[in-house]
Amino acid sequence: MTKTQLIKNLVSSTGLQRDQVERFLSALSDECRSALRAGDRFEVPGIVKVKVVKKPATQATTKMNPFTKAMIEVAAKPESVRVKASPTKSLKDDFG
Repeated sequence: MTKTQLIKNLVSSTGLQRDQVERFLSALSDECRSALRAGDRFEVPGIVKVKVVKKPATQATTKMNPFTKAMIEVAAKPESVRVKASPTKSLKDDFG
């Protein structure tokens, strides 16, 4: 579903004006960003949980290629920050 389709569906199901729905989605997005920047978790109840995950740096190593049995060099990776979203339990239960 695209953003335009979502807005259209919300307008028809809630009776709100299109600009009200767009402002709501914009405010929701801003709240999510500010919570994640502060290091907090953000949750849309019943739908999704979003959090920031810090991945540590890795050192360069030598590993064996399982297909050719040749040793290969694996490059080092710097520390990184990822945003992880996962469905809430209630949403998982609806489909599982």
